[in-house]
Amino acid sequence: MTRTAIAQRLFEMDLRLFERIFRRAHGRPLETAVTLVSRSADGPLYAVVALLAAVAGGPSGRFFALAAALAFALERPIYKGMKQGFRRQRPCFLLGDVHHRLPPPDVHSFPSGHTSGAFVFALLASSFLPILAAPLLIWASAVAYSRVYLGVHFPADTIAGALIGGGCAHAALRLLASGGLT
Repeated sequence: MTRTAIAQRLFEMDLRLFERIFRRAHGRPLETAVTLVSRSADGPLYAVVALLAAVAGGPSGRFFALAAALAFALERPIYKGMKQGFRRQRPCFLLGDVHHRLPPPDVHSFPSGHTSGAFVFALLASSFLPILAAPLLIWASAVAYSRVYLGVHFPADTIAGALIGGGCAHAALRLLASGGLT
């Protein structure tokens, strides 16, 4: 099987999964809830939590804030570079019968920045507060799902975002733990 055939097959699988998620039953209460989940990953929440942790969390809170700053300093350029490099159109622009339920921040969909940011935050916060790991990972996964449900991302965009976010959170913790930046 050629690379082109593999890429086509992957796109077809991605499209079928997108259709299954996007075409699910919709109603105003559900769309409102899903939109709120998606908006919770817009970004300001991360800065507020990091600032509160740095001010009120003692040494571990300051370490968390430093880890968050480093992880996002790694994640944002990777996400933006990939988005500009791949230039994949969002489903709401590529597919004629798909209309976004939330205005997209730009025209490109791969990878999902909301998902990568949510996974950076969820994995970092989980490493400092392990008791919150399950709810935080459920929230980050719900953010990923919401981006597909709202018609602004394909599933592969959110999978890539989760991998980028998880990788950057892990890298930041490893760098700080090894003393590579202190």
